[in-house]
Amino acid sequence: MNTIVTIERLKELYPNDILLLGMGYDNMLQLPYWKDVSKYKDYITSIYVSFRQLTPQELKKTTNFRLDRTNTNLRFETNIPSWNETQMINAVNGNFYIDAEFLSDVSSLEDAQEKMNILVKQQTSGQDKIRPRPITYNVELPTIIIVGQFDEDIENGPSKIPPTSSSMMRYYIWKYITEGETSENKEKILNIMFSNTPRTEKEEEAFLTTIENYKLGMSTWFSQPVDDDYDNKYNVLLRSFGSSIDDTLNGGRKTHKKRSNKKRSNKKRSNKKRSNKKRSNNTIKII
Repeated sequence: MNTIVTIERLKELYPNDILLLGMGYDNMLQLPYWKDVSKYKDYITSIYVSFRQLTPQELKKTTNFRLDRTNTNLRFETNIPSWNETQMINAVNGNFYIDAEFLSDVSSLEDAQEKMNILVKQQTSGQDKIRPRPITYNVELPTIIIVGQFDEDIENGPSKIPPTSSSMMRYYIWKYITEGETSENKEKILNIMFSNTPRTEKEEEAFLTTIENYKLGMSTWFSQPVDDDYDNKYNVLLRSFGSSIDDTLNGGRKTHKKRSNKKRSNKKRSNKKRSNKKRSNNTIKII
């Protein structure tokens, strides 16, 4: 199910409420390619993004984009996803450009990727290679609030955000549906969705609803995901759960005290650095 369908339905059910959208940083990197993302501003007040450091591989696939002809820059993927060719063509046609060079008249996914590669190459052409010209993403988005980008407390900050992703979840959902609905894959999906919190009927109901939606999507939009070393990434996720548990057992007080001392000693330096790095504008906020 596309996110825009959920958003429109929620607005229909709760017309007087404020809608906020939350996502991981890896999802935000692909935001320009989401279906009907240009409609988000009509329904959503803000998008909250949980920051984490990008891996070297992710950095290679991304670059800075200028948003909606403003001075606001945000990082997005330049590798165009292959979820749905028609959707991708609609997403990129006329929405990306650098100076007068538009990514337009795109007729295939390969054509779109080739033109995107040209735009990326143009970024560092000419004399000013230290400050590459940004590619412009010509779509107005809701206010984007990136949480934790300048958190100085490493033990409590972005490095502790579990390395989950919707791609990882889709991979195990596919395995669950196509490999006999094993309890092993079910447990992996539940851990990705809800971490290692105690299970209740609500989690089970959410799991079953999710599986049914993906089963329905197998005839249209849901195809077999590419294995991106997800078994190893899932083990990293489990270890992050374990470290969180260890912090609260047999020494939680000592750990907490150590962190508190660290916070106090770094308070002035942290505040100063944050004030230098924060940007304030109408499109993106970093807290």
